[in-house]
This record gives sequence, C-alpha cells and structure tokens, in this order.
Amino acid sequence: MAGTQTVHQIKTTLTLYRYLWLPFLVALLFRLLYAGLRIPDFWGDSYHNWYISWSILEHDWVYSDYKGRELVWLPFYRYIVAGLMAVFKSNGLMLGHVFNILVGSVTASYTAFFVQTFRGKTMGLIAGLIMAALPWHIAYSAMNLPNIFGGLLVLILVMQAYKSNWALVVLLTAISVLTRYELTFILMMFGVFSLIRRDWKLSGSLLTGALIGLGIWSWWSFHKTGDPLFWLTAKSAGLSWDALFQMQTYGQQRSWYFPIFSMIQSFPLLLFFLIPGSIKKQRKHWKLYTPILLAGAHWVFMLISQFQYFSQADPRYYIISLPLAVVGFSLIWNVEEFNTRWINRALSLFIVLVFVIQMFAFRYVSYTWTKFIQVGEYLEELQPDGNLWIDEPSIIYYADIDPARAFSSDQLAPSNSDYEMGVAHNLQAQNIHYIVAFEASYSKTLWIWPKMKNDEPITWNGFEFSLMYRSEPHQNTEQTKPGELRTWIEEIKGPVSVWKVEQQDQVK
Repeated sequence: MAGTQTVHQIKTTLTLYRYLWLPFLVALLFRLLYAGLRIPDFWGDSYHNWYISWSILEHDWVYSDYKGRELVWLPFYRYIVAGLMAVFKSNGLMLGHVFNILVGSVTASYTAFFVQTFRGKTMGLIAGLIMAALPWHIAYSAMNLPNIFGGLLVLILVMQAYKSNWALVVLLTAISVLTRYELTFILMMFGVFSLIRRDWKLSGSLLTGALIGLGIWSWWSFHKTGDPLFWLTAKSAGLSWDALFQMQTYGQQRSWYFPIFSMIQSFPLLLFFLIPGSIKKQRKHWKLYTPILLAGAHWVFMLISQFQYFSQADPRYYIISLPLAVVGFSLIWNVEEFNTRWINRALSLFIVLVFVIQMFAFRYVSYTWTKFIQVGEYLEELQPDGNLWIDEPSIIYYADIDPARAFSSDQLAPSNSDYEMGVAHNLQAQNIHYIVAFEASYSKTLWIWPKMKNDEPITWNGFEFSLMYRSEPHQNTEQTKPGELRTWIEEIKGPVSVWKVEQQDQVK
C-alpha cells in the first residue's frame, strides 16, 4: 500500500510540475545531441577560459593568465570552472561543457517557471520549450563560456527583485558584475527603470551590489597596476584595437545589415514583432514589461556597438540576454490570436526552418577553427622540445602540452620593448624552440616577421627560423558545393605556420 501511494505521489508531482521538468529534459536532450555531434568549440575564448582556470589552480588560486587577461576579463566564471577542475581532478575542457549544458537546461526550466507565474502553466511550458530549442543557446551551452551562466543569473536576479528578496538581489548583482560586463549594463538599465518607478529599495539593492562587485574588481586592478580603473581603460582600448585591426587587415566595411542579421539569428522570434497585433496590450503590472525592456536595451546597445565599435557582428553578443528575451516575449505575446491568422502560422514554420538550418550551420562555423586544431594535433605528434611561442590557447589544448611551456606575445614582445633586441633576448631567455605564427589582433608574430607568410628560411638577429608545418584548407577534390564552402571558410584570415627556432651558432 505504501509503495502504491509513493508511486501515485510521484505521478502526481510529475504531472503537476511537467511545465518545469519537460523544458529541462528537452533542453538537456538537445544539448546532449549537439555535444554528440562533436563540433569543436568555435570561439577562442572558450579555450582561453580553460587556460585561465588551469592557471588559477597552478598559481594557488590567484587569478592569472599568460596574456594579461586577468586584468581585463572578469573572474567569477573562471573560478567556477577552476573549482570544478579541483573537485574532479581534471584540467580538461569537458568540465566547462558539462557545466554549461546543465546551466542551459536549468535556464529553460526557470524560463518556464518565470512565465507561468504571470501567464499560467501552458504559456510557461511554451516559453520553456522555446528557450530549450534556440539554436545559438544550444551551441553555446556546449562551450566553455560565461554567457549561458550569465543569462540564467540575470533572470534569477529579476525574479528575486519581483519577490523583494533584497539580500539576494545585492548578492546576485555583485556576482553579475564580476561575471560579464554586459550584465553590468543590463543591471544599470534595471536601476534606471527602478528610479523612474521610484522603487528606492530596488535601486539601493542594485547600487549596493554593483558597488561591492566593482569595488572588488577595482581593488584587484589597483593591486596589480596601481590604477583602480585600469580594467576599464584596458577593456576599451582592447575593443578599439580589435575593431581597427579587423578593418585594416581584412577591409571589413561597416554595415547595419550584419548586426541586425546576427540579432535575428540569435532570436528569430523577433520577426513576430513586425506583425501588427502580435503584442498583447497589457494594463497590468510593470513586471510584465521589464524583461523585454531590459533585453531590448541590451539589443540596442549591442547593435550600435557592433556597428561602430566591435571588431565584427556576431550572434554571440546577444546570447546573454536570450532568457530575458524569451521571458519578455512570452509575457507580451498575443498568443490568443495566434491560430486565427495565417501569417502567424507561416512565420512559425519559417522560424522552425531557421532553427533547423542553424543547427546544421554550426558545423561550418566550426571550420574557422580547423587550422588551429590542425596545428595543435601536429604539435602533439611532434612532441616538441623546449618552450613554444603560442598566442592561441586552443593550440595549447589540442597539442596536449604542459600549458606552462607556452608563452605569448604579451610576454615575449611587450609593447614597451625594443622588438629587435627585446624579442631576441626573450627567445633565448625563455628557451623558445618553436614559434606558431598567424594573423590576429592578439599575435605579434607576423608583425615582427612578415616573411613568415612565405616558406623560405629566415635569418634574424642571430637566429634561424625554418618552416616545419603550415595549415592547409580543405581540399575540395569532389568539387561539391559544401566542400567549396568549407574551403572558403577555412581560408578566412590566412593559414597558421609552425617555425623551428635555432641560434645560428647551433645550426649545422
């Protein structure tokens, strides 16, 4: 009898809360299926985050990096992954993947919970399933990046503000400020909304949390550089330099088309806003509008930034506000009239088609990283001696070498040094036996040795460099359109080469 009652209680609970667990399971399934495709992480920060987390453990929990990013990149997420590495005794990238897959799945469930609070369980279930199926959120849930965690963080924070849990609002604000700079902007806009409404408790809680988070970060900046705002000036300078490098090197023209297209890629449901009557005219509480206003403010900010400031347009810039966008859309969507208009159904089919196409497109997006994977695998097979000049952490990862053996341009060719004498001294002092050269805003190798774009040996300041390996794009031997597209993608931004470094008196 007791067993029967227990089974009945479980069934009742599952039925009662299906609007929560069903989005979680669907989201988990989609993310595991994507992970099963074994598409490599196609954003370099994923590997760099892995390196920083490894470095945190290597330096006894002190925030550190071989490229100086510990002064610019916010620390909270990297410490989470470092903690997972310490607990599970692993320094692999997989821990970041597993963490974000779980966080992404929880985000779908929490989205459902948020929406059902205001519009009922059915609408909550729909919102959770939408969140579960967004392609870019799925893809980034399988990478080692803080965007997915940040999206859930701000969603929980808004709900706690609705519930007047001010201590939690303070804590979550401080964590958000130490996780992603975009979250600081979103919470700043939340603070502006609270001031307009004269909600002084919310304003005070957001301000207190922000001061705690920014105070910790500014103290760290002062401790390392003597300037409490170094993180701000360095971040601004880095973004400007990336944009300048992109335009000067590749001649990219600024256009509104690409930022808008990247925004629609990340959240195709935006197209519904173009249909008159799709927005439900609410006369209820301000809480219904806050999520979409916060997401909208972030979209406008990123739209302008991508056009004028960032190096390139990319859907990844919108991922952190996707949970807010889904919640906000679900709270104001006029779902009652959805089935009464053919254009809604037609647009829905189009959006589903976009979802499917994007899921297949990620394989091609990953081809931008093929050359780094090739070089890493070559170095793993080579088993090189000495230390290496490697500016791309993904190469370190795929080469499976001790990360401590890798040095960066920031270490070997600092901006305040004489490239001719300083670099030559550092090559010898740091026992550099190999240089990995490629064209990027964060690598100085081809600026110092432009002849590395060719294959001939180079003699330079008592050193001789000989080419060992150069990445090659996909050979489209079958002359297929997919093969042609892959070749074109892999040729973007040029090849990566490996050079053997020898002092001339040691060259036979």
